[in-house]
Amino acid sequence: MKFLLDNNLPPALARALNQLTKAQAEGYSVQPLKEKFPHDTADVEWISVLSDEGGWAIISQDRFTKGDIEKRAFRECGLPHFLFGQALGERILLEQSP
Repeated sequence: MKFLLDNNLPPALARALNQLTKAQAEGYSVQPLKEKFPHDTADVEWISVLSDEGGWAIISQDRFTKGDIEKRAFRECGLPHFLFGQALGERILLEQSP
């Protein structure tokens, strides 16, 4: 399983988690979005590419509120995704989708 951390989470976190997973579990990796795609890649585009590749899970703090097309692409991509809320007490800390 490959995990992709969205741009709203620090790339250093992705690199640290990647080192930890390499030490603990074979076949897992964690990569920041900006190391896989150009910085101006639209969410719909990278979600589609990851869905086509398969084997990815997305970790994000984004609420994907830029538009209905983006929300639909994210819902329909079939990728597991973990969405962290913005603050404890204000939003759900973690949502998981299939």
